[in-house]
Amino acid sequence: MHMDIKTLKEIWDIIKEYPPIYAGFLLIIISTVTFNFPPQGILFYCGLVLVILAGIPFMINYSSLKLGIKKVKLRRHEMQSLYDELHNKKAYKSKKLRYMGTSLMGLFAPEDMDGPRYNFVEIFQKNNALISMQVLLLDPIPPSTDQQQLKEVEDAQKPLEKTRELRKDIARSIGALGKIYSALSAEHKQKLEVKISNDILYVEFNMADNEMIATHYCCGGLGSSSPVYHLKKTKNGFFNRYLTDFNMLWNNNDKTSKVQFDDNGNVVSPETLKDFISQQIQNP
Repeated sequence: MHMDIKTLKEIWDIIKEYPPIYAGFLLIIISTVTFNFPPQGILFYCGLVLVILAGIPFMINYSSLKLGIKKVKLRRHEMQSLYDELHNKKAYKSKKLRYMGTSLMGLFAPEDMDGPRYNFVEIFQKNNALISMQVLLLDPIPPSTDQQQLKEVEDAQKPLEKTRELRKDIARSIGALGKIYSALSAEHKQKLEVKISNDILYVEFNMADNEMIATHYCCGGLGSSSPVYHLKKTKNGFFNRYLTDFNMLWNNNDKTSKVQFDDNGNVVSPETLKDFISQQIQNP
């Protein structure tokens, strides 16, 4: 079977998820070198055992790893350490940050915190490699022709979280993003882009270059019980599928509007959003 360099590299990237495999191969290789002492055989068998023990789960999980799935959980709070890892480490050296979700309030305007969950201003200031940070949220006040999209999400949310108001959640996130924008230098302001979409965003994700944490929302259940995927970029994996959807929505000018802030972080356009945010601030 013919395998090109890219395929071999992809297989190697997957194998790296199981360090004992290449540690075992290393021991086997070392054991083939002529030594003048007895441990040569011990090294060989130790390496062989490592390869076998690590190779079994590798073969079982190969299909998932090929799709880029590193970990899957049903409850989001169990994966908080992954969100921390992505934002406290990877975001500080990534070129592209991408965020998509209905409101992303838990990230940008959590109820238990005075500001965003992570220090995005510091990320901009310390990450010299950062090219752009793009955030896509659901439009809280879509045109009358597209109200059905928002209504579907609200109707699904009401039975589960009666005290939550989706439109206010989105407004809080946009307000928090405005505060982040106001604290950035002129150069960094150009790198932060926020848009609102009239399409339902069934998948929420946080992405830093080749790492992604994606929540696939299921109807009839709380977000905390939806499946969460820790993904890495692979040739034909979920990562590319979700990112393709993001790009399609982001570039759909008929369904998506750019949110523009003034230097103080106030929304200046679109006009309907500007008025809506003002109302939310006056009547929280």
